[in-house]
Amino acid sequence: MNTRFSVTLALAIATAAILPTAAAKASIIVSSTAPTGDAAAISQPNQTGTTDKWWSDSKSNTPGQTFTTGTNTGGYNLNSITFQAAQAVKTTYADFTFSLRVSTVSGSTLTPIATDSITGGFSSAVAVGDYLTANFTTPVALNPNTLYAVDIKMLTNPTYTNGIPYIYLDNKNPYSGGEFYTLTNTTPEPTTASLQSGNDALFYIGMTSNGGTVPEPASLGLLSLGGLGLLLLGKRRKTA
Repeated sequence: MNTRFSVTLALAIATAAILPTAAAKASIIVSSTAPTGDAAAISQPNQTGTTDKWWSDSKSNTPGQTFTTGTNTGGYNLNSITFQAAQAVKTTYADFTFSLRVSTVSGSTLTPIATDSITGGFSSAVAVGDYLTANFTTPVALNPNTLYAVDIKMLTNPTYTNGIPYIYLDNKNPYSGGEFYTLTNTTPEPTTASLQSGNDALFYIGMTSNGGTVPEPASLGLLSLGGLGLLLLGKRRKTA
């Protein structure tokens, strides 16, 4: 094999292993099953029957939840936020656009640190009790021992025709690390939250602990293959 070609091939394999893959599109996934799997997740599953609108006919309601990260010194990656539907919705609102946002919190003031766009509405029609999960396109890095807020804002002019999602709240078993809030959509990016002390959404904050950037197992295999190619090439040169 041509020596120059061998070097080029080995370097190409090693380089491809460390290039980032395309990120998945943000979406609101509808499921009858509660989300699981994120080792550092925070959840508030206690249903008490209290509800609130996800949006209104004037786009004047944006629901959100504050939460406090744990003590992991490497911080966390925020992957998703889930609310539970308290009312059926007959359509997927496929032409609707939402804004998924995470902010730091000081009093009632929110300072956004990451915003994502959701343009495909819901993955299916919504039944009472379904879980509505909004996924970030790219996980958001969070610091330990810090209060954050995450909210989902509806940007498209709404309609009552096919139902407006209500979400369940819990005012009997409060989550000690945060609280439910709403935003009045008077500006493109409202930053003043109406906090509801002692009230929480039924939520699931999808998080994983961040212990440092480690290549995926498949990437490690490709890196090893690239390194092996370079090693064999070096041996061939010595015996030539």
